[in-house]
Amino acid sequence: MMTGLDVEDGQLVEFFEFRHLTFQEFLSARAIVEGWHPGRQDNDVLVTAIAPYLGDEKWREVIPLAASLGGKETEALITRLTDSVEASNPDSESDSLGANYYIALGRCLADEAAAKPETVRRALRSLVSVWVPHRNESVFQSIAQGRYGKELFDEAGESFFGWRILQLQPRR
Repeated sequence: MMTGLDVEDGQLVEFFEFRHLTFQEFLSARAIVEGWHPGRQDNDVLVTAIAPYLGDEKWREVIPLAASLGGKETEALITRLTDSVEASNPDSESDSLGANYYIALGRCLADEAAAKPETVRRALRSLVSVWVPHRNESVFQSIAQGRYGKELFDEAGESFFGWRILQLQPRR
């Protein structure tokens, strides 16, 4: 909605604000995907344009929206988030950056962002095994109810039973 006037480049222009943050988040995601963002470089792709914001809690909604809008470029974004989750320290209570990567990746998959099956499986494996101690139930529930639900259950079963088998093996 128009909230007033501002001066830009010596001219009086209308100043608009978004009543709801969702509009701002969607338009930010679309701007990044389509290359309308400030500081854009000619060689920018989705993952390089959004990389500075991957661990930022304020961008938690923008990242999955961008992943959903990103088409073929989403593959690299899912891979980058998966790498970040795997490189984080799930045993550290102070690893909020890792938790932000985890939530961003989970929300991308919950929003059914498109990627190759092996990329999705690796991402789900990371969410299940690397971050099990700090899992977010709502992220898992959202993924389970969507397109990647079967793969999530498969990875969770493999992770759990693989861990149980290791625990039950006799020590030598």
